[in-house]
Amino acid sequence: MKELNQTREKIKLLFEAGRAAKTREEFLEKINPALKMAQSIKDYSLQVEIQTSLACSEILDGNWQQFRSNASVVMNLLKDLEDPVLEVAVLYSFGESIGKVGDFANSNIWYEKALVIARKSNQFKPIADLLAMLGIQTSQIPTETRLERLHNFGESLDYFREGLEVVIEHNLPLRIKAMMIQNSGMIHMNMGNKDLALNDYNLALEIAEEIEDNSLKQEIVYNLRLIT
Repeated sequence: MKELNQTREKIKLLFEAGRAAKTREEFLEKINPALKMAQSIKDYSLQVEIQTSLACSEILDGNWQQFRSNASVVMNLLKDLEDPVLEVAVLYSFGESIGKVGDFANSNIWYEKALVIARKSNQFKPIADLLAMLGIQTSQIPTETRLERLHNFGESLDYFREGLEVVIEHNLPLRIKAMMIQNSGMIHMNMGNKDLALNDYNLALEIAEEIEDNSLKQEIVYNLRLIT
């Protein structure tokens, strides 16, 4: 058991060193040995974490074929683990990485998958986070017509409304509530509904002041200035 724990610690150190690497070469020098060690001790949770990191790196490098291959391995491992918390985290990571390269439509597919698991397992904070990301990114998906853009804005508002309901019902942190309301305000502003945007911003500002969150307060005040 002692030797096994020592191996796990070595794997974690290599993994963290890989994630902190500044070049892809350095990253792979740490990650590949970490993966082999995790496979040798049949630690599926560590394998999932490492393979997820590899898959996300392939996204950022534009190697979609290799991403799909790594993602497939990860999803098969997750089936054996039956760990919904880890599964949501992995799916969120895939969505986040794809979003970073600007492919919001495909990113949302992974967020939606994560949302299904989060709902089934009552992970309320991740549910709120996922609804927020889906709302933000849906509004950013490129469209050809104003009608399509307005449709996306409407979907974004639906995500934020549902997210706000989750935040209130499950007493999640007030900062999340303020950001959800502010996000709605930004959509209303983009739709030309200045009165609705103003109302949302003011509600969000009240919460930011209540929790003394200066960074959020400054962000909301900036948005208010764009209206007034």
